[in-house]
Amino acid sequence: MSKSVLLALTLPLGMVVGCTSNAPEYLEIAYPVMSLGQASLDFGQAEWGGSVERTVLLANEGGMPMGVGTIAIGDAAEGSAYTVAWYSANIECPNAEPAEDTEATAAKGIDVDTGTGTGGDSGGTTGGDSGGSGGDPDEGVDLGAALFLLEPGCQIPLTVTYTPNAQGHAYDALIIESVGTELTEAEEDAGQYLPDFKEDPVHTGQVVYLHGQSEYEQGALVIRPRSYDFGYVHPDSVNPPSPARIEIANVGDGEVTITGIQESTSCDDAFELRPYFDPGRILEGHDSTLAEVSFSPEDTDAAYCVINILTDDEANPTVDVTITANTGTDPENVPPSVSIRSPENGYRYSTIRPLELELNIFDENQPATSLVCRVKSRLAEATVANCAADDASGHVFVEIPAADLSTGADTLLITVTDGSETSAYASVSIIVNTAYPADDDDGDGYGVNDDPADCDDANILTYPGAAEVFDYEDNDCDGVADEGTEGYDDDGDSVAEMDGDCNDFSDDVYPGAPERGDGMDNDCDGTVDESTSLHDDDGDGYAEVNNDCNDNDATVNPSAIEICDGADNDCDGFRDDGCEATDSAPLIVGDTIRMEQSACLEFEVMTMDVQVYDADGDSLTYSWSTDSGIDGFDNPAAPTVNFTAPEIPGDTANSGKAQNIYAVVFDADGGQDWAFGRLNVWDDETELYDPFTKAIITEKSGCDASGGSPAGLLALAGIAFAFSFRRRE
Repeated sequence: MSKSVLLALTLPLGMVVGCTSNAPEYLEIAYPVMSLGQASLDFGQAEWGGSVERTVLLANEGGMPMGVGTIAIGDAAEGSAYTVAWYSANIECPNAEPAEDTEATAAKGIDVDTGTGTGGDSGGTTGGDSGGSGGDPDEGVDLGAALFLLEPGCQIPLTVTYTPNAQGHAYDALIIESVGTELTEAEEDAGQYLPDFKEDPVHTGQVVYLHGQSEYEQGALVIRPRSYDFGYVHPDSVNPPSPARIEIANVGDGEVTITGIQESTSCDDAFELRPYFDPGRILEGHDSTLAEVSFSPEDTDAAYCVINILTDDEANPTVDVTITANTGTDPENVPPSVSIRSPENGYRYSTIRPLELELNIFDENQPATSLVCRVKSRLAEATVANCAADDASGHVFVEIPAADLSTGADTLLITVTDGSETSAYASVSIIVNTAYPADDDDGDGYGVNDDPADCDDANILTYPGAAEVFDYEDNDCDGVADEGTEGYDDDGDSVAEMDGDCNDFSDDVYPGAPERGDGMDNDCDGTVDESTSLHDDDGDGYAEVNNDCNDNDATVNPSAIEICDGADNDCDGFRDDGCEATDSAPLIVGDTIRMEQSACLEFEVMTMDVQVYDADGDSLTYSWSTDSGIDGFDNPAAPTVNFTAPEIPGDTANSGKAQNIYAVVFDADGGQDWAFGRLNVWDDETELYDPFTKAIITEKSGCDASGGSPAGLLALAGIAFAFSFRRRE
């Protein structure tokens, strides 16, 4: 027997035994009932670049305010073509007359100022009042997890928009869930018998399937690569670089016209553009053409060029391709070397004939004849000779006129620089037209009392202006030891070459430094610009700067084949355009199970289904199960099943158990997808489908001031019992 019936019998009995009274009245208030106008929406054929809207009416057909907690697109996080929006000011409510018992029937005034969308592909705007009838509109309610409330009989339009972002069919699901609150102890003590709002206990969550389709029939231009670096090219290089080939491709189905191609005004003269087409060239769908850029430098200076490609593609009317050469830091560069064969340190020069130096200069990366070699005098503070090699041997004889040399102890510093602006140094000390200092013990021509003085008169390699070598000595007597050598931190990043700094001229480069897109190996791991937009991280030949839209997947790049898998494989901005069928996995639409009800009683039969899209059109196999191992499915190998709710163990009323339902789908290629749902099952004593019941106590007659007999007290206890009953949810 239900508690409501028991209460109905108890109250009259108490009144008859105790004192006379009018019979109690009962008011039944139905729980919220979430209603949707349709189970699916078909958007038909949509034009590419446009949108199609459909409306779903979400209504509350119950007797209590209903909280709406979720309005979402199932696959929003995966880049759905659908969005949903609503505006709470558009809630429509009937103009119902208040019942006699205003407290029991009047809708509560709800101040609703929310309506924001959920997820990346849903959206909404803020609204005003919900439009509930009756009540005090200024009486605020804590919405908690609810987006807004729907009063009994009210409805709100939800606008679902389909904007094609892939060719072919587009499936998804609109998911809506209701939420509620429970009465607090303080609210019960204050005499409140209804919570501010409740969820639909039977249809807590509902699903609307969405379907649309579109074909892309416009031209779409893709230029690859968008940047090209020739690296380091010397004018005398034996193997000149191959031209850079720029592909201009139309990946769409319509036409694209190339209206022009040109070099920017700042383009270096070393670059030459040679297009394979004339301006006005029309590219049919899936056609392409080429342009070449060659590089023939006259020096080793950095060179830049920007190629402008002009088309009638509205999305890409002008596309720039950046060409560079001899820039940044060459990771394969080996510094040059220089050695002085004669004279030796401390050489005394006292003649009118030129001073002759014999040198050897060398570089692994470029001919010796291309190295820049200069001789600088410490006394003259100027370059006194150039020492370029005449042949590939690098054996150089240099003559310095006597007139260019100053009397006294002098240091000649030889500097050799390669095309990467990396230098090597050597030095020789000489005594010009004077005698050795008396206090010169090591024979380098400088004494300890000279100005400048020899800072280590026991080391012939140490004297003012000498070339620093890595020996922990201050060779040039400037107060700093080993600067400019592999043992000194020249750039101030706390790491020297001997400790792993691969570029001691930049404080952005050292082991463990964050990699930057700057053409340098910042972290000294042997790879330049990895994990930046300039580096091909997945090894498919394209970096982000070259239009690779997923540089972590080698199967995704501008030259990849577009396959029917819902992804943009060829990085043209469109998914599945002109795609080829492949062994793609099946997809459960919305990643959700649609259930007839979200709650039921034991032994009831519930219908549930999944909608599946498989791009290959493979035959599909289904499998339904529960985490408790209950076999209640009539045909677990079908997309739609009838599930018989299990018996709830024990005989305690209002006990329940959540059944976790799993659906798995397989295709013939071994691909699979799965979805999860929850069905709340209650025992058959639970008043799942019964309305909320309130007893109305009428005015007593024929009773004393004490309140009547013990039987009357029994009646009051029955009323209290009715107030305290809450359906287990």
